[in-house]
Amino acid sequence: SHSSSKEEEGIYWDHSLDGWYLDKDVSLGPNLMISGRTKIPATSVNPLSGLHLTGRNKSMIVGHGQLQMRLVATPHAVIPKMLHSTGSCTLPNYGRSATAQKAESNHNIAALYVEMRGDSFYVFQLEANKEGHFYFLDKHFTPDGFTEGHRPVGYVIGDEHEVHMTDADRKYLWGKNGPIETLNPECLVRHDVDDFYVRNHHHKDDLMLSMLKQKTGHSCVESGLKRTAKYLNATSKDRISYVVDSNHPNAFGKWLNRFKPLQDIQNADFYARYMGSKAIDAANWAEDDFTHFMTKFLPDGERTTDNIIFLTRNDQILLGGADVTHHGDKGPNGSRGSPNAFARSFNKTTTGHSHSPFIQQGAWGVGVHAMEMTKQYAKGIGSWMKMDVIHYADGGRCMITNINGKWRA
Repeated sequence: SHSSSKEEEGIYWDHSLDGWYLDKDVSLGPNLMISGRTKIPATSVNPLSGLHLTGRNKSMIVGHGQLQMRLVATPHAVIPKMLHSTGSCTLPNYGRSATAQKAESNHNIAALYVEMRGDSFYVFQLEANKEGHFYFLDKHFTPDGFTEGHRPVGYVIGDEHEVHMTDADRKYLWGKNGPIETLNPECLVRHDVDDFYVRNHHHKDDLMLSMLKQKTGHSCVESGLKRTAKYLNATSKDRISYVVDSNHPNAFGKWLNRFKPLQDIQNADFYARYMGSKAIDAANWAEDDFTHFMTKFLPDGERTTDNIIFLTRNDQILLGGADVTHHGDKGPNGSRGSPNAFARSFNKTTTGHSHSPFIQQGAWGVGVHAMEMTKQYAKGIGSWMKMDVIHYADGGRCMITNINGKWRA
């Protein structure tokens, strides 16, 4: 038979898969389905392309050799629709054409693990090496069994924008049984920790919002930055915190460059003191202003501790081989950042900025925890989501999703 001739050539489906093939759609509750009917060409570069309407309002998992994830915009009261492709449980075997070679480079030995509770579901990525070894949270699995107690080498937190986080957001991230306390990662990677809400340039022509800031105590630049320093110190104990150079903290430097004292008397004294401090040492002028404020301007006892490391745009921090240095707002050669831009880069990357999590080839992106920001920046339908990424020692990664204040079922 054709099957036996293929086996004689050494090309065949492993018999351990017999009985597990799926060629129909299966519903996993009211909000998630596995689409066995959707057949995607093995060499497709973007296996989820065009599937945003398939399955209607349900999130969907499809089979494909590439591990990919993207979100479909929904009303903000509804959790965004998620599209996932699985990766493959077999080794790559594509051929020699250019199209086949591209597919082989995007091939992932991977799977998805789904936990469910009521209407909520949690999708975890399992990335294996060629020997079939993989991590899942604190466990490491091999063909011989598994061991426990492993720490992720890093935990990349979705954009924080601390001033906009709710008490529930803080409890989820930093509280008992939360993902960070439970997984105890070796280091944290932080994006847009400070929003620079007090004098954000996006709000300069919004009279009502400016009045609201004045009435609610959000008009003093120095106080806003001190609040962020206190938050960083409180949440970085016992581990390294890498603070990624991000566009919202960068807004502090932009504010300094265009500051006019007579138009903002409340912040004129701070402006004079800060600029005087920076002028004392000529070497400080090239330093990022957010970094300088946190590490040098603040007095002892208020400045950030030594385990909090502020990255520059030209640094490189690799976690399991993936670069976590980039915020995501800037792409190659100063261009605008995007999933496509980072997917075409040399290293695997995990970035922030977009607030819409994604997996596209080697580029992964985290979400955002301060969903209150949608009232200012993202009214209408959207795909923002509370999602983080953990990095394992072997280079594997996994997304951690906050659904209704829970990260596991």
